[in-house]
Amino acid sequence: MSEKKTLVLLGAIQTHTEKTALVESKAALCVLEPGVAVFLADGTLLGAITDVIGSVDCPFYVVDTEQEAREEKNVFYDKNRSSFIDIEKLSLEKGVDVEDDDGMVC
Repeated sequence: MSEKKTLVLLGAIQTHTEKTALVESKAALCVLEPGVAVFLADGTLLGAITDVIGSVDCPFYVVDTEQEAREEKNVFYDKNRSSFIDIEKLSLEKGVDVEDDDGMVC
């Protein structure tokens, strides 16, 4: 039996090309990993996250799209089938720009 999608708002498409959309997150309680599928409000697959850019507080997601994207459309992820980046672990890696609580780049 397949598990029903539980869609959670990720953010909105800010810009796009034919097969790529840039999604600005609404709030980063957690940061999704590349490879996570994202959907439109009706549950239609938009595509998969290929990169995460910007700040940890408000990341942007680069999405390879399965269909033409439109700006200002809300984008969702399935909370039951998503994986998240461990920000604490990431901040310990050399060469990674992650700010600590004092605003210093680690």
